[in-house]
Amino acid sequence: MSVPPAPVWTASLWLLAAGLACAPQSPAPAWRPNFILITVDTLRADHLHYAGLESIRTPHFDRFQAESTWFSNAYTTSPWTLPAVASLFTAQLSSTHGAIQMSSHLPEDALTLAELLRGAGYRTGAWSASRLIVPSRGALQGFDEAELVMHPLHGGRAHPPGSPLRVAPARSVSTRALTWIRRAHAKSDGRPFLAYLHYMEPHTPYLCPPERERESACRSRANALNTRLLQID
Repeated sequence: MSVPPAPVWTASLWLLAAGLACAPQSPAPAWRPNFILITVDTLRADHLHYAGLESIRTPHFDRFQAESTWFSNAYTTSPWTLPAVASLFTAQLSSTHGAIQMSSHLPEDALTLAELLRGAGYRTGAWSASRLIVPSRGALQGFDEAELVMHPLHGGRAHPPGSPLRVAPARSVSTRALTWIRRAHAKSDGRPFLAYLHYMEPHTPYLCPPERERESACRSRANALNTRLLQID
């Protein structure tokens, strides 16, 4: 097993259909797969156990990687979220799709993977903990259901960046997505689905998992990372 030659600022685990629109004249197959696309914001590709970092334990990633096709030379098109995800969905460089600034929106005429799959009869749903990956920014064009997932204790208030209540934990994102997937599976019309999940755990404010929130070691590390970030700013 090879180790990625360089870290990737945003790592994505993804399952996509290659060449979806390459043969429009071909008859539709009798069976069409479901797709689950997962993005873990700011997760370095070389900071996983299976990639060679012995000091960290990532058993779920390790098990998933062992059963999957792993591309060790996969690189993001941009060092930050909005243009990178826009490129992921459009198969275009940032200079082409134009979503390159904090205030940018993906143009409505951009053709996304979700739009292609929806046009092919797929159900499409997206759940994001990132405030950049929301319907109003355009990257989620083509999703029938798209939601910015809020922290369970958010309470509708305007929490500033760095607040523990500003970012939804992965469990909240997964719960929304699994509820939708089960509902889609329960329907009897035979339509397949595309589900997109965007997690923020490795991103600031470096929150502890809910089950470890009271552990002093976890909290101390998170506070130290946030302090270092403020010093850099």
